[in-house]
Amino acid sequence: MKWILFNSFFYMISFSAMCNELPKFEGAYYFDSSFLKLSQTQHIVNLINNTEEARQSLNFYKNKGYSCRYVMSNSYQCKKFNKENVEDQEVRQRVLNQFSAMVLNFRYSTDEYFLINEGEVIKEFEKNQESSFDEQKFNKVHLYITADLIKLKLYDANKNIDADYFYLNSFGFISKQITIAKKNKPSASFIIEDKHFYLYEGVWKQ
Repeated sequence: MKWILFNSFFYMISFSAMCNELPKFEGAYYFDSSFLKLSQTQHIVNLINNTEEARQSLNFYKNKGYSCRYVMSNSYQCKKFNKENVEDQEVRQRVLNQFSAMVLNFRYSTDEYFLINEGEVIKEFEKNQESSFDEQKFNKVHLYITADLIKLKLYDANKNIDADYFYLNSFGFISKQITIAKKNKPSASFIIEDKHFYLYEGVWKQ
């Protein structure tokens, strides 16, 4: 399962108090709907600049603070992150329907983390540990650690499948970025596509 992602965005947690003990995960973690939070929304409009009305519309978006770039064949893409996140209840329900039954599970492992990279701003650790999320199974846990971020990468070292990513949020809970797109009805013939993206933080707890 693939989701469209925004620019990298994570809720931060200080790692200073955990520098001597890496986080360990074991057992089943279940989606907690009470922690589902809308973090960011973005509006994207694709249009063809082929009429005076279209040019006026393009200037309208630019004047409203949209970032508009030329794509090809006289078409443009305008996008803007909204300062005020207005939640769409239909989209929220889609998130709940899609993720409520997904369980993140870690099998018990006696292996310890080993350091695989130590840079000035980031350290990376890895261990052998079986885990699963929905229908995907993994055998490696990879940690990316900075002064204010702990990110988890789960993957299978023996198979060419997509990895899955989680992070620890400001409460220390295992969290995941969830992005849902909703298409809007185009308001004019020169608009190719009009859609909103909703970025949520989903939380899995034991």
